[in-house]
Amino acid sequence: MENNLIVQNSTYNAIRNTVLTAKNKVYTAVNFAMVEAYWEIGREIYKAQGENGRAEYGKGLLDFLAKALTKEFGKGFTVTNLSYMRQFYLAFPIRHTLCDELSWSHYRLLMRIDDAEKREFYMKECAESNWSVRQLERQITTFYYERLLATQKGGQESVRNEIFTTEPKIDPDYILKDPYILEFLDLKENINYHEKDIEQGLIDNLQEFLLELGKGFSFVARQKRITIEGDHYYLDLVFYNYILKCFVLIDLKRIMFSIIEKRFINYIGSLSFNQEQEAILNTLKFDHTNRVVRLSEILAKSVFKNDGNCEENVTLAKIIAVLHDIARWDQMKIYNGFTKFTDIISDHGEMGAEVILQNDMLNGLDNAQKQIVLIAIREHNKKYTGEYDKFTQIFVDIIRDADKLDNLYIEIENYGNKENSLKNVLSFSDEHKLSPRIYGDIINGSLADVKDRETLIDFKFFKMAWCYGIKIPKSIEIIRENKYISDIYNDIVCPDEKMTRAYEKICAYLENPYNIKQIY
Repeated sequence: MENNLIVQNSTYNAIRNTVLTAKNKVYTAVNFAMVEAYWEIGREIYKAQGENGRAEYGKGLLDFLAKALTKEFGKGFTVTNLSYMRQFYLAFPIRHTLCDELSWSHYRLLMRIDDAEKREFYMKECAESNWSVRQLERQITTFYYERLLATQKGGQESVRNEIFTTEPKIDPDYILKDPYILEFLDLKENINYHEKDIEQGLIDNLQEFLLELGKGFSFVARQKRITIEGDHYYLDLVFYNYILKCFVLIDLKRIMFSIIEKRFINYIGSLSFNQEQEAILNTLKFDHTNRVVRLSEILAKSVFKNDGNCEENVTLAKIIAVLHDIARWDQMKIYNGFTKFTDIISDHGEMGAEVILQNDMLNGLDNAQKQIVLIAIREHNKKYTGEYDKFTQIFVDIIRDADKLDNLYIEIENYGNKENSLKNVLSFSDEHKLSPRIYGDIINGSLADVKDRETLIDFKFFKMAWCYGIKIPKSIEIIRENKYISDIYNDIVCPDEKMTRAYEKICAYLENPYNIKQIY
């Protein structure tokens, strides 16, 4: 009896190993076939476009290929993905140097590394050590290459093995599968998925969805209300995993924001800059974008607090915020700054909307939501906005207010008494005067014109005058609480009479609650 059991276990283990080996071979073969195909596609696109992939013909070619390939082969051939394939070929121009152990997701990470020697190092280490995609990403973001070089030979092995503790591999067939496969929902290709459609699809195919999640999951609730610090939230789906002994909460609204945020990060990551440009963008734009997202969330909650669709509207406001300055990266790439060619640079709203459309960043939103996002981004930097329906206007006002609030913060935190260090960025004269047109606009209670700025003093008062364009009462609260206007004014050394009068005019406006339209 015991011998039979040993034979059975031995046979089972042999067959199990055969199946696992076969599955791994199939997975590797399919992955590398896809990698080779994408490399070949990238080569063909490069041959057709030449060096200047951003020229009008280059963009037109990608648009044509995206439509034709998607029509015949389905998703996976967007303009963005085709651009990645071209970039893949440029990063790895010699085909036989590709490693068949690595997937397309691995190569997507490797393409972001500008240094060819460093990129090749990570590729070889990843293949030899059999890193997962998450392990490779962690190694890159924690500067594994630099750490290994800085470590003496005797300690390099421990540095190499550290990843298997800090980011252990997870069996994709055990607890969670990454990425989730939603094909079983049987949603047609090339349609706009509404959140409710995805949620209903998951419920209609609950058994299959639980299988896709992995082992140990059970369905608990749909649209479950939870209360956090007095605020009510509704979670789309709630599951419990008896193996992990924890609840798994799925909020499709947050997922949509995360998807679009990742598209934004991938896009700006695909552009290369020198060290000085990177420093300016990180300080003045990337950090700014993150703060504007948080401010937009605060303002949207204050506006929609009694709205049944509050969470959905807040998410839409955050999506607008994360994309509102996307064209600034293109402008830095093209013009090496934000203030040269003022007519072009100042209209980064229009340029941003075009970048978003060309890169299909809003896929997943319905047509009405897409239209609101594009209008808000086009209008966020204008002196005066067009006339829109009330619902659209709210989102325009939220992003305009959030952007102004953070620029006031930036003026205090990053500029302050450092005018000279910022002249290269701002390109304004350091003459100690307030220009007549800026002064006149402020005294008349009007927004100042961006083209009238001549001095760094103008730059400060131009921003203080933004208070005239504030629409949401919560924004005024934030300005008062943080003392933005007085702090900016107090940074001016020896203000003259005109500067003092302009400052007092703005303060008087802020103190009068009737100056803010009571529409929210």
